[in-house]
Amino acid sequence: MQQTIVSVVLPVPPEQVDALHAAILALREKLGGDTDDFAVLRANLPTLHFMSILLFAPGAGVPAGDIPANPLFVLEANVDGASGPFWPTLEALIGEDIRALLRLCAPPRGLFDAMFKAVVAPLSRSPIAPLLDRQSVFPAASHAGARGLSRDRILRQNAMFVAAEKLLPPPADVVTSGAAAIHAWLRPQLVADFSWLDEPWTPGITVEDHSRDQSRLLIFAIIVLVAAFLPWLLLAEVLGAFTRHPVADTLTFALLTGAACMTQLHDIGDLLTLAGRKPATEAWWMLAAGLVAAAVLAFFAIGGKPIAALLFLVGIPLASVLLLLASLRRRERADPAPPDSVPDPAAVRALQDWEDLHVAGADHMGSVVIIKPGLFRAFLLRFGMRALNLAVRYIATDGYLGSMRTIHFAHWGIVDGGNRLLFLSNFDGSWESYLDDFIEKAHAGLTLAWGNCLGFPPARYLTLDGATQGRKFKAWARCSMTPSRLWYAAYPNLTVNQIWRQSRVAQGLSAKTLPPDKAATWARDL
Repeated sequence: MQQTIVSVVLPVPPEQVDALHAAILALREKLGGDTDDFAVLRANLPTLHFMSILLFAPGAGVPAGDIPANPLFVLEANVDGASGPFWPTLEALIGEDIRALLRLCAPPRGLFDAMFKAVVAPLSRSPIAPLLDRQSVFPAASHAGARGLSRDRILRQNAMFVAAEKLLPPPADVVTSGAAAIHAWLRPQLVADFSWLDEPWTPGITVEDHSRDQSRLLIFAIIVLVAAFLPWLLLAEVLGAFTRHPVADTLTFALLTGAACMTQLHDIGDLLTLAGRKPATEAWWMLAAGLVAAAVLAFFAIGGKPIAALLFLVGIPLASVLLLLASLRRRERADPAPPDSVPDPAAVRALQDWEDLHVAGADHMGSVVIIKPGLFRAFLLRFGMRALNLAVRYIATDGYLGSMRTIHFAHWGIVDGGNRLLFLSNFDGSWESYLDDFIEKAHAGLTLAWGNCLGFPPARYLTLDGATQGRKFKAWARCSMTPSRLWYAAYPNLTVNQIWRQSRVAQGLSAKTLPPDKAATWARDL
């Protein structure tokens, strides 16, 4: 089952901020009522997992410190299937309400200005779905905790689980009877009401899905390796016109690399701190001397070809990476130290008023920050996002992001013409515990994602430090957030853990019989 994370992002004239804020609250009141159950969305949008409508702007509950003056309107949706078919369904349900919100936004940049003006014109009946589709922003990096599980599958597995709990005998009887006997007794009673248990079981993340993720990661690694080789291969062609000898070419490469590294001794020494302790000055010279020694060894090798080939295959990509990291580190040092972010207490209270609305289950956060200027940072950000996205899909083979089991949907998107980075997340627990979980277990990924943004705690080599400075990171994150005043969850009281637990129980019940060992594992989930 394909799942799509998509956002529509539009600029907002500053003079329309208050009116748009009021319109969003009015729409929330219309859809959610006094109980925030959003029954009309749940009944009419069967592919929708989560949806939010946000306004990022000073004066709308967000301090001006880390957000530029031009406000943004964001409509986020997490849906089953492609986003294209979802927009007409949403339009049929609340199209005129969304049109009213769009009329308070500014025209988008680029080719769709005329389409936008046609949609928001007075008395217009132009369809809004094509505009929403054209203005869709897809993630640069994302994670889906219930990957492969449709909204209806999650809800029907929950209904089955609740029914199973009601049928179960007391725990003492379960222990006495044994797990296999309980399975044999329980299954026929549930199949009568949940006939889909007799259908062939399909895992959320199939072997084919995981194979595709592995292939994409491998292709990405090959592209990076080729990119590391390419400059040197071009240089080899130029030098080959004079030498036409593999040993001489390798010697030239090694000498050039050694010279380049010797000009970056401070960076190379700092690079060695990745292992922990900072090396003494002598270690820097030993590294440069090693490169020169390797070149001499290649030059005097008998025949030269095997060692030359080995040095070429190992040394050239390594040299490229070292030089890139040295350049990156120089830029990181050149960045002025960001001042500590200080969230406005009133803004924090406004955020807290819209957090932890459910005793158990999901919550929501939205953040917008400014990307550091320059082509180098733009390249690093997109490269890091691509690597992060592929790594997350490779790691999260069971829906869990390593040991983190709290994320329903989360994504980063590059918006505002590449000037800002949007982050939206639907997660379990409180905001504080969510960020603590990230800081403790996934700080390298956070630093890779946000390290190229203004105000983020200083990072080293894209993934080090940064988010490990928990207090500074949390304060910075608070300053970039806006209250989630319109937020819908199709299953607000289900955690990611519960979703997968119920899925495993359903999988066990889909089998007509279970051997004792598998039945014991199944019963623990039940």
